[in-house]
Amino acid sequence: MLVDICSGKNFPAVFTFGDSLADVGNNYYIETTAKPTLPNGIDFGTAHILEVSISISEAESFLFSDFVQAEQELGFGHFSPPYLSPMATGDIILKGVNYASAGSGILNDTGKSNGDHIGLEAQITNFGKTKQDIMIRIGKTAATSLLRDSLYIIAIVTNDIVRDLGAILINSSRDAYFDMLISTFRSQLIRLYYLGARKIVVTNCACIGNIPAGRAVLFNEFIFPLNQVARYYNSRLKKLLTELTTSLPGSMYVYSDVYASLENIIQNGKTYGKSFHFGDPLVDVGNNYYIDTTAKPTLPNGIDLGTGKPSGLYTNGRTVGDIIGKLFYAFAFYKLYISAHI
Repeated sequence: MLVDICSGKNFPAVFTFGDSLADVGNNYYIETTAKPTLPNGIDFGTAHILEVSISISEAESFLFSDFVQAEQELGFGHFSPPYLSPMATGDIILKGVNYASAGSGILNDTGKSNGDHIGLEAQITNFGKTKQDIMIRIGKTAATSLLRDSLYIIAIVTNDIVRDLGAILINSSRDAYFDMLISTFRSQLIRLYYLGARKIVVTNCACIGNIPAGRAVLFNEFIFPLNQVARYYNSRLKKLLTELTTSLPGSMYVYSDVYASLENIIQNGKTYGKSFHFGDPLVDVGNNYYIDTTAKPTLPNGIDLGTGKPSGLYTNGRTVGDIIGKLFYAFAFYKLYISAHI
């Protein structure tokens, strides 16, 4: 989508807002249960440590916003540091900052159950502080130009929907809730505009009925209504972004349809060929059992499938990779690379 719009070389900086899909480490610095145990990104390699610094526990290393910035076709070669990181200072902020916070949402109350959190309103406030720092550093005129030409990415809303699913699934409550949600988001987007943002990409809500969390909490029979809710929000978001682009001079609010992208993968997974998995404990099904490491299970992960006896250090039985494979490719389980059975 962004490739069709422009080249990354047209953007002097990238400023990112959102939840766990975009958080590259801000939650490491606050008191919250949505917190990584170690600064993620430390395994990027020395070429990236100073810039990336941290990524969230749910998606170690590259995130949605990192992929956007790193695409060679777009010309990006920089990774925005988390706002709360000591690294977010000096000339580095002239290339962009990431304000996202895992567990947060459009509404201020979203994420409170996790402890400290940085909702979108607070994230925009932090951006305002960055703007002041940039103005001090390069002057008002240059700062205004930089902010006007920069790219802004906002990936948020899932937590706002998941927080009160019971009420949202009731149509009468759904309308009132989304009236409030869209109204709040509208004010925030306009506020960002008046802080200098002009080119803003906003992701819609993914098909949350198909993600593992949605399936685990509400079971398969709720997949359709959950996705109905996502589509309802998305239709209203699209209208909002069209309205703002029309009414705010010089603005470009881009609707990023992640719902359609994920739905396409789910419905047409077999057309993408075979699947190979790389990663950390979320997808390790036992390779660490065969190497000398402290991150080692007592038995090869998955060896007790069907017995109900835990053995895996991090995941027991199906991993994220197994679930995706079963959903998209109808495979039962993936084999270990080091296993004698491969």
